[in-house]
Amino acid sequence: PPASLPTHNMHFFAVAAKSLDGWRSEYIQTSVPAFKKWLNHSRVGILRMDCAGCEYALARDVAVEDPMFFENVDQFSIKLHLDRLHMTTRTHLHHLALLFYMLRVSGLELVHAVIDGLCREVVDGCWPELVAAGYPCSAGSMCQNLLFVRNGGRLE
Repeated sequence: PPASLPTHNMHFFAVAAKSLDGWRSEYIQTSVPAFKKWLNHSRVGILRMDCAGCEYALARDVAVEDPMFFENVDQFSIKLHLDRLHMTTRTHLHHLALLFYMLRVSGLELVHAVIDGLCREVVDGCWPELVAAGYPCSAGSMCQNLLFVRNGGRLE
């Protein structure tokens, strides 16, 4: 980690999250709930995911391994890749909806969103259901950084 960052209870690992597509990484692959368990943490202060497709396996892994996972996360930042290169099947769409549901029922609220075109390897177009729901699905708008925070970001 950079020397300017705090090091107390902050971890940086070359670990890849699992995907729905069976994508293989040069890094060790694990599920996010299994990684939390391996670290022996009861709570996650900040979880950041920018993994070009693995975000769709997160809801599946949480549902199977630790359904209360998001109850123990204070902030969740995720970069969604909504194009058809990363969201290849309706199963991906289903798991994205499940992820949003899990975040909502756990008390994590969307407080910030940035829509940008900074994704590499993006293919124009996304699922018609996303278009119907109002998601921007044109070139330069299919990468979305979302921040979900417990209690609207207020300190308890």
